[in-house]
Amino acid sequence: MNLPSPVTIERIGGEQVTLDSLMLSFRDVNFRRIVLAHLGPHCRDITLWEGEDYDAIGNWTQEQAEARILELLGPDIETSLQALVVN
Repeated sequence: MNLPSPVTIERIGGEQVTLDSLMLSFRDVNFRRIVLAHLGPHCRDITLWEGEDYDAIGNWTQEQAEARILELLGPDIETSLQALVVN
């Protein structure tokens, strides 16, 4: 998924990484009624839909998932991704 503009995050240990895209993978866990997105090697997973929202989205598409990721990251994508850094 391409980002609207490049962002720079600081990994634990101080190394800076500039990203212009995210390497996405998804987990749809039906019995838990949750969809998780893995944003790549630097960030922890985020929840896209859960519970009633999971039921409402039904058979989601990659386009819907990418739109949801941008919605959750908000207008300051760099700060939001920085808060998700795990390594």
